[in-house]
Amino acid sequence: MVLNQNKIVMHFQKIALWGGLLLGFVAISDAQEHWGQFRGDGAKGIGDNKNLPDRWSSTENVAWKCDLPGRGWSSPVVWGNKVFVTTVINTGESEEPKKGLYFGGDRPKPAQSIHQWKVYCLDLGTGSVLWDQQVHAGIPTSPIHLKSSYASETPITDGERVYCYFGNLGLYCFDLEGNEVWRKPFDPKATRYGWGTAASPVLHEGRLYVVNDNEEESYLVAFEAKTGEELWRVVRDEKSNWATPYVWKNDQRTEIVTPGTGGIRSYDLAGQLLWTIRGMSSITIATPYEHNGLLYVSSGYVMDQTKPIYAIRPGASGDISLKDSETSNQFIAWSQPKAAPYNPTTMIYEDRLHVLYDRGLVSCFNPVDGKEIYGPVRLPKGGAFTSSPWAYDGKVFYLNEDGVTHVIKSSDQLEVLHTNKLEEDDMCMATPAIVGDKLLIRTAARMYCIQKGKKIEKPISFDTPSTFNTPPAPAAASQKPTDSEKPIQGAMAEDDLGTHGYAPSDGVNIHYVTKGTGPLVVMIHGFPDYWYTWRKQIPALAENFQVVAIDQRGYNLSDQPAGVENYAMKKLIGDVRNVINHFQKEKAIVVGHDWGGMVAWQFAMNYPAMTDRLVILNLPHPNGLRRELATNPEQQKNSEYARFFQSPDAASQIKVASLVEWVKDAEAKKKYVVALERSSMEGMLNYYKANYPRVPYTLPESEGPKVQCSVLMIHGLKDKALLASALNDNWKWIEKDLTLVTVPEADHFVQQDAPETVTRTIANWLKANP
Repeated sequence: MVLNQNKIVMHFQKIALWGGLLLGFVAISDAQEHWGQFRGDGAKGIGDNKNLPDRWSSTENVAWKCDLPGRGWSSPVVWGNKVFVTTVINTGESEEPKKGLYFGGDRPKPAQSIHQWKVYCLDLGTGSVLWDQQVHAGIPTSPIHLKSSYASETPITDGERVYCYFGNLGLYCFDLEGNEVWRKPFDPKATRYGWGTAASPVLHEGRLYVVNDNEEESYLVAFEAKTGEELWRVVRDEKSNWATPYVWKNDQRTEIVTPGTGGIRSYDLAGQLLWTIRGMSSITIATPYEHNGLLYVSSGYVMDQTKPIYAIRPGASGDISLKDSETSNQFIAWSQPKAAPYNPTTMIYEDRLHVLYDRGLVSCFNPVDGKEIYGPVRLPKGGAFTSSPWAYDGKVFYLNEDGVTHVIKSSDQLEVLHTNKLEEDDMCMATPAIVGDKLLIRTAARMYCIQKGKKIEKPISFDTPSTFNTPPAPAAASQKPTDSEKPIQGAMAEDDLGTHGYAPSDGVNIHYVTKGTGPLVVMIHGFPDYWYTWRKQIPALAENFQVVAIDQRGYNLSDQPAGVENYAMKKLIGDVRNVINHFQKEKAIVVGHDWGGMVAWQFAMNYPAMTDRLVILNLPHPNGLRRELATNPEQQKNSEYARFFQSPDAASQIKVASLVEWVKDAEAKKKYVVALERSSMEGMLNYYKANYPRVPYTLPESEGPKVQCSVLMIHGLKDKALLASALNDNWKWIEKDLTLVTVPEADHFVQQDAPETVTRTIANWLKANP
């Protein structure tokens, strides 16, 4: 039913939205001799050298490649023969990010090891280090998302100085020889979910502009580029966003355009608000840009219904938002309300506006009137996309996180010419830079200089001199681990836990494992799980009961019918009824976790005579959950994953490997991989499509029948997907007694986080409540 965002990784989105695409603007006289900003001149991502490469691998057409220390998603910028790039080196151990969009990447606490914030200057011709500067070393003061980095903002250069911004740390200015000119510390601010920062500075006529949208106090600030003097600061009525501003010099004036969740806002060069547009998605990332007099702004969080692309005319003032059903007005030339991508910025090339969606779909629109030329069309084996597209020589380039670039013919239909693959360990989220006849691709592991006719076998490796001596880590205080902190030791063999069999259920076979004799206990797993989740409880309960742990339809060895209608709640509770009938019992004790808990609640309400007692793990009463979805903003945020699961193509974006990240036991994890690989991904998500509330969330129209039996509820309090506030008033919907047990140190999968506590609690409660 729910997804624990701390434990499970889902390839869709998350949960990711970082650096290489969130960069700045500076006027550059010759975009092909210099590449001083994200996506080059005007942030457009267009190259004009006819000798630029369109084919490469990790060695072919590679002039050089160098391993980069640390982690950073900032893009490289270039001036003359100098390449500038930022990174942050963790002197401790870093958790490896995983590719793709997913939940589960939140890390609410910063790492406790020493980090080093650094700027590198490389030689464009050879990749060797010309200079490096460490701007700070210490323990981070704020957290970041698993996939993010502390160097997600791209530097910007005007040919005299390079300006490097590390959000929540400071803004640092160097001359091109590596001498520090000035620095400006920033007070750290909390960001949404602790995801960190990513919006880069922009530069115009000797001034630097920085947007810092956060959860505490958002602002736009202007600095004198030469000295670092703060010129003015404007407080913004915004929360966290990751979109870099854009300086729009049009035929009427020059203005600073700042996309945000609350709306697009444009300011004059003194910080005075000029105009606003409301109607953005709930997370805004992409960088605006101009083409033929129109400004293009997009915002497309993957789980929102509102994903607009706007084409805006100059000269506006005040609120120019579209009214209901409008797609244009005096200052909005056109809009596409559901067409924007999440992470990548759109691109206009050869009179076509290209849209690359994070999950591997592409669309194309006419930039003049917004009419669709084609799409959405899926790229073959497209994977996850975070980097923004680029173009040259009649071709459009789409780089995914696996290091695969799809080379597309610039035309009125999608035509993939070929793909280029980098190393297996390359993870690509930064947007490349184009300079002269060279293409620079920054990955998690290294930097590539792609150039026709070159070949290299061995990457350049350079030392990373440290000016900071790392102190020894303090000894951990002696503390006896709690029950929930103890790892589950030794994954049991599936065949040792009981006898396998099948129960027919209206044309669907439900697989089960059974053990023991006595009153019937039916145990129902949740998502993404299977019967084996009860491996710690089955042996103990089987001493006094006949335990039957089922695979729900769509999972593991049970049948996997097609169609959303086959996963409606009526079907799911019917499976439980038929399992009980299969064992020739009149009633059963029903135990459910997550989606299994939802099925158990509904079964008890619809079949009271067949429900002996009810045990629910980490799933509040349905009325409590609906109430929180309708009234609690935090629960609404933490339930955003469900909207993605309800989307038509969600199943194609999810990888089994990411579904099992929450399983702590290594041997058990192997079993989960096998079980979920033979499950139906579409079937598992049909539970959400058929039964989960849809936005706008509303209070239940009817409270429904009360549960007639005694109920035990066990809830891990670290569960972010189902906040404990949903437990309030659950007793109102239960006719008999309710026993509520909370486990402070357990997360969503409480039966595996605290197996001894859960097993003992269930067994004792059943004994005390015959």
